[in-house]
Amino acid sequence: METSEGPLTPTAVIGQRVTELRERLGWSGARLARELQSAGVSWERSDITKLEHGHRKSLTIEQVLALAVVLDCSVVDLLVPPYPSPLWGGTGNHATDVARPPDDPNIPNDDAPYQVTATLSARCGQVWQFIRGDRPLPGQNPYKFFEAKPPHRQPPDIDEWVKAEAKYRD
Repeated sequence: METSEGPLTPTAVIGQRVTELRERLGWSGARLARELQSAGVSWERSDITKLEHGHRKSLTIEQVLALAVVLDCSVVDLLVPPYPSPLWGGTGNHATDVARPPDDPNIPNDDAPYQVTATLSARCGQVWQFIRGDRPLPGQNPYKFFEAKPPHRQPPDIDEWVKAEAKYRD
C-alpha cells in the first residue's frame, strides 16, 4: 500500500509505530519523552508529537535505538510496519484482521512499497528481511551480503542459498 505521497518512508513508519506502541503501554507523549530523556535522548513532548504526526524528516540511529529500548520492541518492529496495522487499515490484531493459512509462505505486507533510500524502493517484506539480516535486497550481491556477516551467521552454503532464492523469485 502506498501513501498518497508514494511509498512508505522509514520516518513515517516509525512515527506510526511509536504511536501504536506508546498507546499499547498506556503512555502519554510526555511520558515517552521522559523515558527517552532517561535513555539519553533530549526530547520533549513536542518532539514526540512531531514524529507521530509526520513532521520530522529523519531520526538518528541513536534516537531509533533509544525508542526501541524504551518502547520494549526490536528495531525492525519500529522500522517496518506489522501486518495488519493501522497503516494498512487493520487494527493490529493479526488473529482477527486476517486469516492466513498456517503454511502460507508469504510474508504479510509483502507487496507494500517502502522507500529504503532516495533511489531505492522495495517491498515491506523484503525490507523486513533485509533489516533482520536474513536476505539481501533485490539488486544487492548476495555473496557480498552474506560474506560481510561473521562466519557463524552465514548460510552454510551460499551457492545453494542463491539457487534456492532464484527459484523462489521465479
